[in-house]
Amino acid sequence: MADLLSFSRHGKKEGSRMTDATWTFDQLKNEFRTCQTVGELFATIEKQVSDRGEVICELRLNGKIVEDDQDQSLRTQPVSVVEKLAIRSDRPEALIQGALESVLLFIPGLVRSCAEVADQLRQGMIHEGSNQLQETLGGCQWLVETLHHARGAANGIRASISSVERWHQNEKNFISVMGELTATFDRQDLPLAADILEYDLTAAIELCAPVVADELDKRARK
Repeated sequence: MADLLSFSRHGKKEGSRMTDATWTFDQLKNEFRTCQTVGELFATIEKQVSDRGEVICELRLNGKIVEDDQDQSLRTQPVSVVEKLAIRSDRPEALIQGALESVLLFIPGLVRSCAEVADQLRQGMIHEGSNQLQETLGGCQWLVETLHHARGAANGIRASISSVERWHQNEKNFISVMGELTATFDRQDLPLAADILEYDLTAAIELCAPVVADELDKRARK
């Protein structure tokens, strides 16, 4: 569940027919009588979802989304901690397509952010540039992770990404440029950092777009 969970919240396709299910504590106690821990409860529900060809893409416990880093610690807790449980599930292929479409929508804004940070650094607006740079790098990290998880999810349903070599090369190039940018900024070489943002990082981001667009086109024609 973790890989799909990490990107599907951003990658939900408009109009996707997700399945929603909600239980109160009393309903859980009646339906899942043998489950003693939250882990056993999650595993049972995941099995039911899997049996109908779907995966869980969002899980809310007592009204709050369960993040990946909370999942394992929660699993040892007794079922009695659950007052309300809600899940959303969908077919893996729909989640993969939604995530890739989300990437295409996300890229233009990320490119604009790179240009804005570059301008701020050149104008000596260090505080503003530093803050927006962290947001931009966070966006870049989301982009890399989303592509990585989408590829892994596609392999998991035996519908592998085509032209996988291009994906690997783009990811490696992207990560390399991000590392170079971070090191340059840490050295306070702001003119070089601005150039890397405007030219190298922007180019790495934009190179992802045709690869993702080609993959979406191929999947639409299958």
